[in-house]
Amino acid sequence: MHGLHSRWVFLILRNQDNFTSNLPIQSLLRYENVWPIKVNLKPFSLRGVMQESGNRPPGFVPAKSMYMLKDLERNNAYWNMKLKPPKSFMKWIKTKSSDNAMKLLLVVQKEQPEKLESVSREFWKRIWTRGEPIFEREDFEQVLLASGVSNTAHYIDKIADAAVEHELQKNTSDAIDSGAFGAPWIVVHKNGEEHAFFGSDRLHLIGHLLGQRFHGGLSYFSKL
Repeated sequence: MHGLHSRWVFLILRNQDNFTSNLPIQSLLRYENVWPIKVNLKPFSLRGVMQESGNRPPGFVPAKSMYMLKDLERNNAYWNMKLKPPKSFMKWIKTKSSDNAMKLLLVVQKEQPEKLESVSREFWKRIWTRGEPIFEREDFEQVLLASGVSNTAHYIDKIADAAVEHELQKNTSDAIDSGAFGAPWIVVHKNGEEHAFFGSDRLHLIGHLLGQRFHGGLSYFSKL
């Protein structure tokens, strides 16, 4: 990381259900190499944000679903990624919750924070490059092992802790209080003020806010 300034801190309120939730994470992580920023991840419940705001996910709005697939193709080309929707995505989005995956990220964030980025990326790759689920204990074991985290049972068992549930609820409430209605939700801290952005295509606007040049996809920093 070059030229880090503590006054420019990004809190990425995120979820794994939507590929666009992670695009700004991956792009901002690339931009840590060229902008004076620090990216902080705050896992939250997308379902909770959606319910509170009255928003509806793409799986329940056909036009959103069609647009999302086209948008995925464009983002693959621009960011040099190879993402594809899982065959069971529509079923998962209607019947499954990624809250436990978010709780696992919170456990990792507390106990082994240096692994948070790799575990988060592995969750995303599992869904959006291999079409594999992220909802059951065996899924969590595979994600942790692939990320170099041992003693998987220790981390997975802590998902049920009341403190972890409280932290997820707090992050979700923080997102709602800042105006969130979906994911990705990006909160930029600059000079004591907060600036919120929604969507995966706001990097040029964030750069303008920070007085930094937008350099495009920076595909040479790609880790996917």
